[in-house]
Amino acid sequence: MESGDPGSAWQVQMGRRVGALPAVAAPVDDPRVCALLAQLGSAVEGIAMLDASTLTSEDRLALVCGAENTRRLLTGASHTWLNGLVAGSGFDSVIGAIGASGVPHALAHMLRITTAAAASRLAVARDLGTGTTMTGETLDPPLTHTAAAARDGALADAHVSIIRSFLKKLPHAVDAETRDAAEQTLADLARTVGPEELTAIATRLTEYLDPDGAEPDDRDRARKRFFEIDPQGPDSMSTGRFCVDPVLRALLDAFLAKFAAPGTNNSESTPSAVDLDDPPPKDDTTPTDAVPSGDAGQPADSAEGSDDREAEWDHRTPGQRNHDALTYLLKDVLASGRHGQHRGLPLYVVVSVSLDQLTAAAGLGLTATGSTMPVADVVRMAAEAHHYLRVFDGATGSTLHFARARRCASTDQRLALFARDRGCTGPGCSAPASRCEAHHVDDWAAGGLTDIDDLALACDVHHPLVGERAGQWATSTAPPSHPYPGTVLWHPPAVIDEGRHGIPNHLNFPERHLAPPPDD
Repeated sequence: MESGDPGSAWQVQMGRRVGALPAVAAPVDDPRVCALLAQLGSAVEGIAMLDASTLTSEDRLALVCGAENTRRLLTGASHTWLNGLVAGSGFDSVIGAIGASGVPHALAHMLRITTAAAASRLAVARDLGTGTTMTGETLDPPLTHTAAAARDGALADAHVSIIRSFLKKLPHAVDAETRDAAEQTLADLARTVGPEELTAIATRLTEYLDPDGAEPDDRDRARKRFFEIDPQGPDSMSTGRFCVDPVLRALLDAFLAKFAAPGTNNSESTPSAVDLDDPPPKDDTTPTDAVPSGDAGQPADSAEGSDDREAEWDHRTPGQRNHDALTYLLKDVLASGRHGQHRGLPLYVVVSVSLDQLTAAAGLGLTATGSTMPVADVVRMAAEAHHYLRVFDGATGSTLHFARARRCASTDQRLALFARDRGCTGPGCSAPASRCEAHHVDDWAAGGLTDIDDLALACDVHHPLVGERAGQWATSTAPPSHPYPGTVLWHPPAVIDEGRHGIPNHLNFPERHLAPPPDD
């Protein structure tokens, strides 16, 4: 197996400009498919090379509309292609025998899109693409009318999203015949109206079908519940969305009633200079030797939830108080130690930072769950909790090298792997360390060692891909001559790359792209 980047011999070379690489490509068996893709590529290339300055506005408009129509037609047809790939285990040749849970990863790998986008495309395909039974009979798509409009190229992605969202939100009490009629109505109208108007129509149709807003049953509640956090912004802050069921709402209300009260869990509880110059008046019933309710960040013990003076000095909004109360709750739960470990790592906030960052108290640390945290916050957290603070020295071998003495990695080794690999080492995988296992680069059954240099992080999707059977992947450690020596390389099966060139995962190390090593 080669240690370099994968070659392009297995890629389909469609009509394209010299020196340009296709965005995505795959092997082709059927000569009809190869010919049609070549024709499509040639047509697109010819259109792209038109001198726009010689075209009239009418021609430019025709090209824009024609390109959109073609894209919609191809998208409508692709739903059935995707369903066929999934049903026939077609993605196994891409990324090994992965099972249903790994299909989005395989599609994301081939199309160079996010796993979330790949999962969304597969979900749409399940609703709009035809399928086949075990006996080879054709199955109509679940959303028959929307699928027909999509195949005709009449729908934009937004139209499909609106119709699917409308049907998803309909209560279970609406019978199948009514749901089908409603879908047909929206699919027919989507052929002639824009997404904004279709949204208004769908809203009004919901009012017709459920005029009293009947209370949903348990299945509706279970289907709607979610709690999502968006990726972090440049300032390390995160937004999100949620829809909680009545039980979680009741639990949150009870907790926040006390721990989000004014003056409680206030990290900003030190009064300002103005507050100190003009302290709040004391209640006549309050003893003169009363003390504010504890240290900053600690809950108040009084029945009212906080000392009156602390409440007066608390300038947080209700939303900020809720935020700080949840911070206190999670710190308390994790610090209790009652919940053990997760995948060999302590169930607490495990952060990897460099010694230079700690010394300067600047920069961003990486958590085992894949988020970032300013080093200043890491230092503050370390001052109030018990943390793993350890400098690993591979030369001592005291905690990182077990050879054949044991098969499972130790906690020390998993922490060291988190600091070294940052997350899954599989190609293009974004799974954080908290979702990974310790993988033997050289298989344990074949004599591999449980030493830090022979271990790597691998998620539940990539870990099962490695093996000796046909169609499986292999792993190795990059030699000293490699641009990134010591990096774990993943070698695809020969059906993907005949030379089985090693592929590193640069996703966890974006700085490599900003300052790549010189060519050897």
